[in-house]
Amino acid sequence: MGNLERVINRRGFLYARLFTMVGMLALLAGCTSDPVFLRHPQTGTKVQCGPYPESTREARVVADDRMRGCIADLQRQGFERVMESGQLDEIGGLTHDRRH
Repeated sequence: MGNLERVINRRGFLYARLFTMVGMLALLAGCTSDPVFLRHPQTGTKVQCGPYPESTREARVVADDRMRGCIADLQRQGFERVMESGQLDEIGGLTHDRRH
């Protein structure tokens, strides 16, 4: 095999590897938890916990912990969970804070 063939083969291998890595990153970036919406009954302030990345089993555990912590923190402040997106539409959608 000549030098030119080696360069072409190596370049093709590098492009294939780059394409695979970009594809994996795009796939993993799409794995997130669903956001949870909360509303304060007196002020009407609406907030959101999440979404958090869940690309691996360990990331799901971390995402679950972050979600529970966010919800608990907001509930201690008087916020109530809005269970369905229809309820969020009834109160005018998310207009305020977003927590991560």
